[in-house]
Amino acid sequence: MKAVIGDKHPYFIAQQWVELQRLCLAELDKLGTQHVFSVCYEELTSNPREVVSNLCKFLNIEFKEDMLAFHQSSEAQNAASSSSLWQNVVQPIMSQNSKKFMKEMSEEDIRIIESVAGDVMDRLGYERVHVQPGEEIRFSKKEINKFRTANNKRIKEMSKQTDPEDLERRQRQAKVIEEIRKLAS
Repeated sequence: MKAVIGDKHPYFIAQQWVELQRLCLAELDKLGTQHVFSVCYEELTSNPREVVSNLCKFLNIEFKEDMLAFHQSSEAQNAASSSSLWQNVVQPIMSQNSKKFMKEMSEEDIRIIESVAGDVMDRLGYERVHVQPGEEIRFSKKEINKFRTANNKRIKEMSKQTDPEDLERRQRQAKVIEEIRKLAS
């Protein structure tokens, strides 16, 4: 909800996340686990050495300790200076970054996300906090329109606070992604 581009309301963010995860899961189903290495963000933040080492084994390449020092590279510096979206790439993996939604989001927002994304969360092994399977909220058109109005307002507010050059880069990227999405459909 803090990103320079994209939706700002949890309903629409969750919808997009679900769409992307379903595409990934469909590819996983087609290709099989022998051809796909899945990385769970929480596992990566809690045990980066093990996750990266396992990824290297999967790719049949040698694990090198400096792989965990990615944040010190010139590429990381360039990325971080290009946009506020990438400012954290000059930091080591943030072990405390997992589950920060519990501190930063309201219960209502978490309930919205779990209602929209619950089935995919379950398939990916994510623990639900407030909405258990079968208890998902079914949102009316009126509620969704209210979410859309709030989303559009937050997008406008964010665009006023964003560096114009950064915003222009993000908008160009969003167009490319949308074109790719259309080609894939």
